[in-house]
Amino acid sequence: MHLNELIERHRALDAKRTRRLTVFMWVFAALIAAVFVGPAITGRHGGSWGKAGIGVGFAAVFGGFALLASAASRKTTDRLRRALEQPRSVLWMYLQDRKMSGTTLYRFVILRPADGSMIMVATPSQDAERTLATLRAHLPHAIVGYGRQQQASYDAARRAR
Repeated sequence: MHLNELIERHRALDAKRTRRLTVFMWVFAALIAAVFVGPAITGRHGGSWGKAGIGVGFAAVFGGFALLASAASRKTTDRLRRALEQPRSVLWMYLQDRKMSGTTLYRFVILRPADGSMIMVATPSQDAERTLATLRAHLPHAIVGYGRQQQASYDAARRAR
């Protein structure tokens, strides 16, 4: 796998995940607005326009979160691209599983640059090892794996810079 393919694959997966989150947030915002505004319109269940304003405010907040999620997705792809253009900046990489009820939902390759930040590279679960191998070939100096020893090596490498 080439780095450009890896970046494009990450961008597509991250965009897909972000779209799901964004749709959920907009639907949630619409439901909140409906719960508060509906009774105000019909005059039932003690609805008032004051409560409707609260509902619209909550809807606006969740809509704003949806927009922020989209912007964060684009920023992550840009950070990944910059990190791969400056391979010496990445000091540590490892795999991380996101699980729910024992089922793996996502697998990420985590890159830890010298600045202490974390870049989560989205990858299909079945391709996570291949993605890590591609990055290992491009970043041969980076520490690989997760554990106390790797964390200590990463901290020492950061201090040495």
